[in-house]
Amino acid sequence: MLGEPFNNNEQIATAVQMADIPASLDYLLSDRSCQYQGRGNLFTQPPQPPRCILRPQGDQRDIIDAYCGTQHAQIQLDGDHTRVIQGSLPDAKAIIEQINFQRIQSGTQNIDFTHIM
Repeated sequence: MLGEPFNNNEQIATAVQMADIPASLDYLLSDRSCQYQGRGNLFTQPPQPPRCILRPQGDQRDIIDAYCGTQHAQIQLDGDHTRVIQGSLPDAKAIIEQINFQRIQSGTQNIDFTHIM
């Protein structure tokens, strides 16, 4: 284990996502850390789950599976018309705004695969 001794022999059963790991490690390894709103932390006692786990579907990348506690919904990415197409979420509007904000921050990505052809 990294950093301070971790005196918890219990299995961590809290739902987490890969995006939670950097901030969780920062929390564990440093005196001060910054947690992003809505993200989880594996190493607090008890572990803090993220507000929602967002995962793009493997075969339809424009559909996001959102898991918020016990609720699940599918979100169709469509710019200003992004919407829940199946299921329900506790605060769907805020979650969709978060997704759109992250997409805007990411900008466009020009990927060129011609070098492998």
